[in-house]
Amino acid sequence: MSPDVANNWIAIVALIFSAFALAVSIYNAAINRPWLRIDVANDIIIFGAGPTEGPYFKVTVTNTGTQPTTITSIGLSSYEHAWTPKFGSVGKKAVLNGGGHSARLPRALGPGEYLDYFAHETDELHENFLSKPACYTLVWHSWATNPKTKRIKLVRKK
Repeated sequence: MSPDVANNWIAIVALIFSAFALAVSIYNAAINRPWLRIDVANDIIIFGAGPTEGPYFKVTVTNTGTQPTTITSIGLSSYEHAWTPKFGSVGKKAVLNGGGHSARLPRALGPGEYLDYFAHETDELHENFLSKPACYTLVWHSWATNPKTKRIKLVRKK
């Protein structure tokens, strides 16, 4: 075997290994971050040693990723029509100020940790947000410039 053929085979093997290493690095960079799961519920009643409290609107944020993040704010946005958020129209926005049972913000969330955030469920909250055709929960955190959003569909009060 001539030295040129051996050098070509060594170069091809090195190229394959480097391409594989590059693919693994890109994959790790893509998944090595916090991933937030947002769950919402309404009409939450809290029973304790004192009188019954509620109803509350509850937002649970869970970090299912591999890196810690800091939750800085939680809010809502609503639109008059279900298709309007896709076309950039302006809707109503609100920041939730948690009740006495809420975790204080800002709060660091490590991998696998969660926080529960409560807001008093008032008629104004239902009228302006929860009863609209397009209502979203917004969660601002330290790894993103835009909030993480999740569309919510809840039982409507009559």
